[in-house]
Amino acid sequence: MAQRIIDDHTKAGDQLMSIAQRKQVSLPTEPMPMQKQEADHLKSLSGSAFDQAYAQAMVKDHRKAIKLFGMESASGSDPDLKQFASTTLPALKMHLQMAEQLPGGSGMRHDAMDHHSATPMDDSGSMGMPASGSSTH
Repeated sequence: MAQRIIDDHTKAGDQLMSIAQRKQVSLPTEPMPMQKQEADHLKSLSGSAFDQAYAQAMVKDHRKAIKLFGMESASGSDPDLKQFASTTLPALKMHLQMAEQLPGGSGMRHDAMDHHSATPMDDSGSMGMPASGSSTH
């Protein structure tokens, strides 16, 4: 599952980078502080504690991404970003389904998602990964 997520997020990151370059927009090259903190926490775990924390993080992060990408695909003002969000959304939904099937993933409640106000570009602009295409998941 993790390799599938890495592959899909890398592909999406490359597509987003291409859009950003055409529009002469700079994307972050580092994870956001909250993403770095989550990655550092995961690095500190092993065994079943890692598995459970990873599953919970994937569920939470993909629910958040689905919400943001859904908003962009429905009401985005930039046609290229709107199309990007629309074509990326099915993979995000598939990742969520896979994460929910992991031990520890199904225990996440739908309302446990972070509900702070955000725009699709807030979370590093590239589904929680640096612009280089490497994944923080």
